[in-house]
Amino acid sequence: MTMIRFSREHTPATKHWLIAALLSIAPAVVAGDAGHEAADGASEPIARTAYVAEYDLLRNGKTEGIATVSLSPLDDGRWELLNRVKGTQGMAAFIGFRIDERSFVRWRDGRPQTEGYSYQQKTAFRKRTRAVVVDHAADQIISHDSRDDNKAQVLALDDGVLDRQSVSLALADDLARGASGVLDYAVVGRDAIGTWRFQVGERESVDTAAGRFEAVVATRIRDDDERVTRTWFARIPTPGANGMFPVRIEQTERGEDDIVMQLRAFTDN
Repeated sequence: MTMIRFSREHTPATKHWLIAALLSIAPAVVAGDAGHEAADGASEPIARTAYVAEYDLLRNGKTEGIATVSLSPLDDGRWELLNRVKGTQGMAAFIGFRIDERSFVRWRDGRPQTEGYSYQQKTAFRKRTRAVVVDHAADQIISHDSRDDNKAQVLALDDGVLDRQSVSLALADDLARGASGVLDYAVVGRDAIGTWRFQVGERESVDTAAGRFEAVVATRIRDDDERVTRTWFARIPTPGANGMFPVRIEQTERGEDDIVMQLRAFTDN
């Protein structure tokens, strides 16, 4: 899912739930970054593994919903990363909170690149959408956001550009190759292509309902230091797989609730 910045128009319940919908984390490779250099030097290719992962969404330690994330190949060589979030308890269930987020990606020279993206958030009272359309013939990316009345924002198409959700695939690949330090990625935003930056941390053991995983933590670096997002990536638990995926995502912010997304089940396809 995607990290979302909230305005005062959101009700408290909706705000917490949007924060919880955070399985996408960050982006395109910036040349000269030490971590990417280490990753690029690795010779072992990443074996693509289709999977379905289920997560519990918790606010202050209390489960309030579920997220289902799937990565699957398409017939045309692209891959689809699909994330569905549903409020199952409390106010989130009462207002019918749902998110449907979909990314299409293609790997070029071992790096993922967005081929399209859509996001739809619904409650009983309102709907929000955003989308990214890739036009290879015109070398353009067209971004739409309902907050801007879906006005088309036309951006230049560069190699390695990612959407808000598929950035997690790029980060997972780099970590699987042994990247360290600070990692930068180019991500399509509301009206521009921006840089998402991550600090790679230490390996840690993470206990989940699906078992214990040895994971690497990556922390999103923002100008807003009060909001901290950490994601723990572990090896995909499939024989022969060498890729990684998120097993835990955690967001903390001063004066706000603690939001956690924790793995509950995993199956490969």
